[in-house]
Amino acid sequence: MTRRSSFTRIENDVLPKFRDSMAQAESTADVRKFFVYTMLEILNGALNGGIDLVYEDVALAPGTPPGYVLSPRLRDHPVFEALCRSSDLPAIMERFAATAGNRFKRLEKNPDRSEGKVHPVSGGSGRAV
Repeated sequence: MTRRSSFTRIENDVLPKFRDSMAQAESTADVRKFFVYTMLEILNGALNGGIDLVYEDVALAPGTPPGYVLSPRLRDHPVFEALCRSSDLPAIMERFAATAGNRFKRLEKNPDRSEGKVHPVSGGSGRAV
């Protein structure tokens, strides 16, 4: 029987911050950005700095399984490949991608609502004259 590593401790450590970020995301760009930063935090923890990660190594891909895309540089790295085969890391990444994908789709359906938060229209007695 092969030994499998678990990174649920890392997942549980970053999950509250990730949920807050998703709740505060006001645009699809925010969702993508928060997802990538969270994935980099998880991957850095799982890899113990074994690979120098950059922002472009991970991207959110809502609506396409598994919900994210990895750069060829990361995906084909022997250390990363071995880690994915012997751990729950892919499942953790899929869970975060599913959450981010849901928020992405919600904001995408209501662009006026998110646009109003980014660029509020003043009205009523609060206007400057």
